[in-house]
Amino acid sequence: MRRIATFVSSLALLASLSSVSVAQPYVDSFDDTKLNAMWTFRNAGNNDKWEVKGGWFIFDIQANQDLFRQGVDGAPFLLMNPPADDKKFTIETNVDALLDKAAQPGASHAGLIIFREDKWAYSLWGPYNNQDMRLEDCIAADYRWRDQAQIAVDAKPDKDVYLQIVKSGTELEFFYKDSPADKWKSAGIDKKLGPNYEKGTYKIGLFLKNWGGSVAQKAAFDYFHSPELATAVRPDGKTASTWAGLKSQ
Repeated sequence: MRRIATFVSSLALLASLSSVSVAQPYVDSFDDTKLNAMWTFRNAGNNDKWEVKGGWFIFDIQANQDLFRQGVDGAPFLLMNPPADDKKFTIETNVDALLDKAAQPGASHAGLIIFREDKWAYSLWGPYNNQDMRLEDCIAADYRWRDQAQIAVDAKPDKDVYLQIVKSGTELEFFYKDSPADKWKSAGIDKKLGPNYEKGTYKIGLFLKNWGGSVAQKAAFDYFHSPELATAVRPDGKTASTWAGLKSQ
C-alpha cells in the first residue's frame, strides 16, 4: 500500500519543532495505537471494532451495519467537529476498501462523511460495492441513490482511493484522485444537502457501512486532513513552513 511519505514526515517534523500547546491536532496520520482526542467513535450497532495499526485506522464491522433512512442506524463513524468558521473548508483521506481482498466486499460503502444527527442528514462519499465511487445521502426518510444524487465516478476502487469534500457555503463538491501526485478531479457539486449542515449542528469524519446480505468486513484509512482545521494551531517560526508544506499535499 502506498503511504504519503511527505505527509507523515511533515507531521513528525511539526511535532518536533512546534512550541505551541495544542489540545487537538486536527490532522491525523494514524501513527499511534490510540485515537487522538479530537475523535469520537460512534458505534450505534454496538458490535463493531476499530484499531490503529501500522499507520492506518481500521474499521472492523459485522454484517448488517446499515445506515439508510432515519430509524435504520448501525454503521460506525469516526467523527470530529468541523472548523468554527465553516463557511468554506476541506476534508480529505485515503481509503483502502479492499484490505487484503481482490475486490471490495459486496454491500459496502466507505469513505468521508458529513453527518447531522438530529435531522438525520448525511452525505457519504467513497468507493461503493466494488462498482464505483459515489455520493449517496439522506435527509430523514429521503434517501438518494447514485441515479438521484448524480455524483459518481465509473472506476472500481483499488487499494488507494484519495477522497476529498469541499464545503463552500451551502454547496458540497466531491473530489477524487488515484495517487498523491495526481491533481484532484471533481465528480460534481451537490446543492441539496448543504443547507442542512448549519453551523454547530453537524460532524465530519470517516465511515464504513454495509446492509442486508452483507458480510463482516474491514476498511482502512491512511490519514485524515483538513487544512482549515490545522490552522487552529497558529504556528510560528519554522513551524509555519511545516504547515505550509502539509497543506500543499
